[in-house]
Amino acid sequence: MIFTLFGDLKFDLARDLSLSTAPQTVISLFGDLELAVPPDTQVKLAGVTLFGDSRVKVSGGYGPTLNIRFFSLFGDLKIVEGKAIAVPIQHPAVEGARFPY
Repeated sequence: MIFTLFGDLKFDLARDLSLSTAPQTVISLFGDLELAVPPDTQVKLAGVTLFGDSRVKVSGGYGPTLNIRFFSLFGDLKIVEGKAIAVPIQHPAVEGARFPY
């Protein structure tokens, strides 16, 4: 759950792949909320903004689907596309090798 009472919040879900595929509940009472999702993510919104609006600025693609339930009293909810991150993939030939990070 992502909750903000007063003020604006920028939250980057693109950095943690486990968070970017889990259903998210977003509540913002007074302020704007911006969520960055991984590239090619499909976003499904369900919720209401009373005095504000909700926008999805993601190109969409064949990636994972992110379900977001939201409520905003005074403020906007904006979903944007974050930067792609490199995820290390271990090759089967070097199964016992360790990466330096």
